[in-house]
Amino acid sequence: MAQQRSLKNFYLFLGLVAVIGGGALFWKARQDSAPVILPTGAMPIGADSVAPAAYQMGSDTAPVVVDEWSDFECPFCARLAVLTLPDVKRRLVETGLVRWRFNDFPLPGHTSSPGAHLAGACAAEQNQFWAMHDLIYFNQGQWVRGGARGHFNDFARQMALDMGRWGACMNERAPLARIAQSVQRGAALGVGSTPTIFINGRLFRGSSLSFDELRAAIQSAAGQ
Repeated sequence: MAQQRSLKNFYLFLGLVAVIGGGALFWKARQDSAPVILPTGAMPIGADSVAPAAYQMGSDTAPVVVDEWSDFECPFCARLAVLTLPDVKRRLVETGLVRWRFNDFPLPGHTSSPGAHLAGACAAEQNQFWAMHDLIYFNQGQWVRGGARGHFNDFARQMALDMGRWGACMNERAPLARIAQSVQRGAALGVGSTPTIFINGRLFRGSSLSFDELRAAIQSAAGQ
């Protein structure tokens, strides 16, 4: 009888563990699949809504500052990132002429975009914003069709991020307030579509986003 009671208690314990484990998995699945929504209402804005260590590339002393207001789900932004930005980085940023800054501006109606901007912010916590930026844009055709969180997790593993820190950031969603501030700041500057480019504070009104057109505007701003 004692052995039967012991076995009964053992199986009850196993059942309890299974229920707790199943509940944890269910809760995690709900977190992973829950839509990412930006906070609404007025957000306090500081002097600069971009964290310099995470969202800029180039020297702080570069004579030309380019601000890009961008949406990770925007196909035109992806084109800029894939076709133009590599040349900008190699020929203008790395030569010391340009400091390029990325500003979050997820557009209304792009329901997967806030999650992508959150992924960028969480990668930035580990000083890997630009690597995540590239993976998100170069693979835009995959994650916009569904399962975005799973794709972002895959990108984080490819980048060898600390997945514990990454998962906590993605689930707690603390950076969403800063992303909402960026949207508010962009709207105050007149940004209404993406990508929108400012060169030394002046709106770039080019007919395309080709490297040659951007370079000409940047050289003009630098007095070259």
